[in-house]
Amino acid sequence: MTTPRKQSKKVAEISDDSVPVTPTATSSTETIGQIVIPDDPMTPTVTTPETVPSPQAGKDVLRRVLDVPKGKRAVPTLVSYRNVWTGEKRFLIIDVPEPVLRTAWSEWKAATGQTDPEVFIGDVCSVLDTDYPRLYRNVVPLDL
Repeated sequence: MTTPRKQSKKVAEISDDSVPVTPTATSSTETIGQIVIPDDPMTPTVTTPETVPSPQAGKDVLRRVLDVPKGKRAVPTLVSYRNVWTGEKRFLIIDVPEPVLRTAWSEWKAATGQTDPEVFIGDVCSVLDTDYPRLYRNVVPLDL
């Protein structure tokens, strides 16, 4: 017994006249949102490796940012943050003016790719060659 053959479907031919032609850019790729579609997908693309942030780069940035003389009226900064692992709120006082510490935090994050405040505080204390400040888990403000 033989199996019946499947009927083949005819593919309609498309002529060049029926396909609308839109002008393309002169570059070899077309960008749609964040996706890059090359004109010739068989052409290999060369990508440059991204620079991997290093902890040493963070300390170098902190040395540069924190190496400013404190003014006579400079006051320490009360820092508060949430622990990354437990979510507990932490408070500590660092003897660096707030604008300088804020700049150090943003540049340190960019240089290291990290966002852990405890690692940042550790690096700041290492660069300033000071003891780790006393960490308070719970505080109650009292203005006298």
